[in-house]
Amino acid sequence: MLSCGVGQKGRLGHGDEAVCWEPRLVEALRFHKVTHVACGEHHSLFTAADGATFTCGRGENGCLGHG
Repeated sequence: MLSCGVGQKGRLGHGDEAVCWEPRLVEALRFHKVTHVACGEHHSLFTAADGATFTCGRGENGCLGHG
């Protein structure tokens, strides 16, 4: 899975907040077949073929589901 754009709050899934104008690999998804992607202003959500769900970005108050 690749992502690019403004990485503020980690919403691209690259582990940083850098602006990335060329598509870059999301390492956490390297071995997953991503079937669905949803992006908001401050977050991204990825669903894999096996049903696993991954979220990244602004996670205040548990809104990403990380606890």
